[in-house]
Amino acid sequence: REQSARDARNALAIDADAPIPRFVLATIACHDQKFADAAESFRRILRTGNPSAGDGLDRAEVSRELGICLYKMKEYDEAAEAFSMAAAGRDDDAMVRLFLGNALAHSGRFELAHDAYKAALERDPDLADARGNVEIMAVEIGYRHFDSGRPVEALALVPPQTTNTELLFLKAVSE
Repeated sequence: REQSARDARNALAIDADAPIPRFVLATIACHDQKFADAAESFRRILRTGNPSAGDGLDRAEVSRELGICLYKMKEYDEAAEAFSMAAAGRDDDAMVRLFLGNALAHSGRFELAHDAYKAALERDPDLADARGNVEIMAVEIGYRHFDSGRPVEALALVPPQTTNTELLFLKAVSE
């Protein structure tokens, strides 16, 4: 890691706006738990980079890393925005949708979190965290629907093969 940091600094000495060395240094800062510094660096990369110039930088990856830093800083709304940008650039990435769901859930946007978790499962049906979070969101949203007199909407949230006792109870009282 230290050699990578030295190499990146040397590259920046030659070209101060080179995005790849900036990305390397920002990633190292994130791993060193300097989340605010890393987030600012990732933002700068996204602001100043030129996607059409063929600079070799994966903007979806930069957005994902920005989202991780913001999430660690408990900036969940901004993290969700960054993960959403990452998801737009990586249609097959289940993990970024899981991360998006987590940020949305922490922001209190349970329906959108539920959708993000379902999207993660569509891309990777074996992603256990996404499956568990779909059920957690289904319980949260389902009981809200049930309590507000919308049992049909509550019932629609119960996954067909669930063994979650709270969801099985919700199903029983909603039918």
